[in-house]
Amino acid sequence: YQRRVHGSIRKAKLMSAIWERFNEYSKKREFVRIIVKKTQVQPGLIFLGVLLLAAICALTCFGQLVITFFLAFVFPGYMTYKASKLEKPDVLKQLSKYWIVLCVAIVLNFMFQWLNSVIPLYWLIKLICIYLLIRSNGEISVYLFDNFVCPIINVYEAFVESAIEEADKSPKKDDKEEKKGADETSAQKKDKQINLYRLFI
Repeated sequence: YQRRVHGSIRKAKLMSAIWERFNEYSKKREFVRIIVKKTQVQPGLIFLGVLLLAAICALTCFGQLVITFFLAFVFPGYMTYKASKLEKPDVLKQLSKYWIVLCVAIVLNFMFQWLNSVIPLYWLIKLICIYLLIRSNGEISVYLFDNFVCPIINVYEAFVESAIEEADKSPKKDDKEEKKGADETSAQKKDKQINLYRLFI
């Protein structure tokens, strides 16, 4: 009986120590501190509730979309806004590389959408990859851009530039042809009017 009592006391002390550490970790989160000031609730309970809410959202399709959209676009978009407002060129350069890597990831995801039905928890893998891109302070996105994305784009850069130039020139050619056609039709109308005038004279 005494062993059971001592074992339960040790478990209680261990759980309380874990809970205290979790509380200390939760206090470091800025949004938790804001909620604690307004609600006077323990930071550990608030952070645990946020984690449970995120887990529930992650189990639903809509929740997956919301979490992915927030991590991939909303938070980096706000960081880009702050960097442009405070005029930090180094941070803007780093964030621009993140956006380019994200665009490439979106294209690849669209091309290999069938993996969603083949690989289990494919959405969770995507979510973890996006989280790592943001959590690493841009280091992973910079590494991917410098070592993978940029060399591939350099190979096809001339082709892309020529395609853009042709796309820019084609509307101008169409405008010129339309103007020529309009001039020809106006000249034909004038010739018809002159011929009619000669008939009556």
